[in-house]
Order: sequence, then structure tokens, then C-alpha cells
Amino acid sequence: MPQPDEPSAVQPPCDGEAFCMAPWVHLAVAANGVVTPCCEAKGNFGHTGRQTADEIWFGNEFQEFRSKLLRDEPDPRCAKCYEVEQTGGSSLRQAFNARFAHHRARATPAAPPPPVSLDVRFSNLCNFSCRMCWHGSSSKWFADARALGWTVGPTALITAWPSKEEGALAISPLLAEVEGIYWAGGEPLLMEEHYAILEALLAAGRNDVILRYNSNLSELHAGKFDILALWQRFRSVELQISIDGTSERGELIRHGLSWPRLLANIAEVKNQCPHVQISFGITVSVLNVFVLDELHRNLTALDCCGPDDFAFHPLQEAPHYNIQILPPHLKLEAARRLRAYARTLPDATSLPRFNSV
Repeated sequence: MPQPDEPSAVQPPCDGEAFCMAPWVHLAVAANGVVTPCCEAKGNFGHTGRQTADEIWFGNEFQEFRSKLLRDEPDPRCAKCYEVEQTGGSSLRQAFNARFAHHRARATPAAPPPPVSLDVRFSNLCNFSCRMCWHGSSSKWFADARALGWTVGPTALITAWPSKEEGALAISPLLAEVEGIYWAGGEPLLMEEHYAILEALLAAGRNDVILRYNSNLSELHAGKFDILALWQRFRSVELQISIDGTSERGELIRHGLSWPRLLANIAEVKNQCPHVQISFGITVSVLNVFVLDELHRNLTALDCCGPDDFAFHPLQEAPHYNIQILPPHLKLEAARRLRAYARTLPDATSLPRFNSV
């Protein structure tokens, strides 16, 4: 595994209001082939259909963006992080700066070494049609998107590369230096390309690569592949389960969810892969903001993670589900309820997480 870079004599403004380590360490590929420095960044820094990963990473768009961040100049393509920070939340920008502080020597005007972190979404393949999602992130959304005029392509399935083989082949050269891979979707546990990359890592002796997932955990198999058998061979697996409500409410918000099946799959992960670090990712919207205390209590009772192993993601898009549309008296009531519940928790570190909502 690559060793952390040594600190440089001149450090980048890691505490600046605009600076972000992402474009020196991370490459994100969306389901439509658009490449950016992270999954929250707007714009287009390259496209898998026209350029190789190296051409994009060392290209003008990335280099100009890096230069701007070194000057600590805000960029409109990073608006989502700025918005989160302005409301007191924890942004992905801040997470990158903390997680990759050991690579701060990369943050110079010179072209950096290859990325050590990847977020590759080979397609929008998904078996859920969550109410706050869209066609770009879920093939199951296609029928509704077509009825609403919101499609982003002529077919349900959107792919970053023309074939599964081309996708896996394009990413393979980056695996030698990678430290961690973030898998999201769509639903990553349904994507055969994802399994091909895991097998390639194991064949190269890279079971030290940290695997991070955002998954609905509805399926533990895809064709011949068994995800638990593969996870058993990796040293570090972090599984964040996407869930916004339990039982009927959860099944309503994330259409396709079977609550009993999710519980059974969580039990299988705990039984066969006890080293997997389980947490929950909750998209906070008008659909669940008044029951987050109940949701946290019910999920903690599953005894698969601690009371602080939760990430609250206030929804920004679609705007009609954003909690900012609530009138002031309802916002105050939601905040009062969350703070009162957080104060009852034995672990005081949970309070800031609820404050982020």
C-alpha cells in the first residue's frame, strides 16, 4: 500500500473556506460518464467516452480547478458544500480535508500523482425508486421520469462506458496506487463491474484497499458473485446502509425496500463478516424530519452499530422535499425535538450529528 506523503514545507490552506483536498487525491465517475473531483461537484471535468482517466486527471480542467483552490477562491461548482457549511452542517469538502490530511504535500501547482481514492459509478442500475431520487441515479426511476419529462437518457440503464468490460479495464490502471474506493450507485451490489474490480484487487494482493459503501443492502448476490465471500477477504470494509425510515415508512420513502429482508441481510453481514463496520446513512427530508428520534432509536436497537454511527444528510435536491421549505414554527419544533432526544443519549458525541440537521 502506498505510504502517506511527507509534509511539505509550505502547507496548503486546509482550513480555508474554499480549499479542498479532493482534486489532488480523488476521482469521481458518474453513471453518465462525467468525471469530477467529487460526487457533489457540479460541472464536467472530463468524460469517460472521450478521454482516459489519465487525460482527465492531468487535464486543464482539473489543473485550473486545483490552482483556484490553492488561492482559496470559492468555485460555484462546489456550491453544495458551501451551502451545507453555511447552515452549520459538515460538508464533503471538510471530510476530504480531514481524511486526506496526510496527503497535503500533493497540494501544489504541479500535477499530482495518480488518485489514491476512487468513486466509480459504472451505471445507474438500481432496484429501488426512492421518492427523492431521479433517473440519473436509478434505472428504476425511468418510467416515472419519462412520465414527468425528467429523463436523462432514452433508456432506463445509463452507463459510464459502452460495456462492462471497458469500464473495468479503464479503472484497472488506477488500482496499483489506490488506498480506498467508495462504492455507491445506483446500487453497487448489483453491478458486475464492481465485483470485477474487487476480484482484480485480490488477484493483485491488494486486500489492504479500504472499501466504503453506500448501499440499500437489499441484495447480497449478483449472478455468480457473493459479496460476503469477497468482503471476508478484505481487511477493511465500511458499509453505510441507506435507510430513511423503518417498516412501512421506510418502504414508502425508499420504494422497493423490504424491511424484513433488510433486517435478515444485516444479520447475515454481522454473522459472516463481523469485521465490516456498519453505519446508517439517513437522507433528511420533509418525509422523516419529525421522526428522526424514533428512527435513530429503532436502528440503534438492532445492535449492529453504536448510537454515533449515523450520518444525517440533509436533502438539497429535489427542492420540494428539502426541509428548508418548512415554515419557521415547524423548523423550530423539529429542532427542539432532535435536541431533546440527543440529550438523552449516553454518548454526548451524538449531539453534534443531530445539530447538523
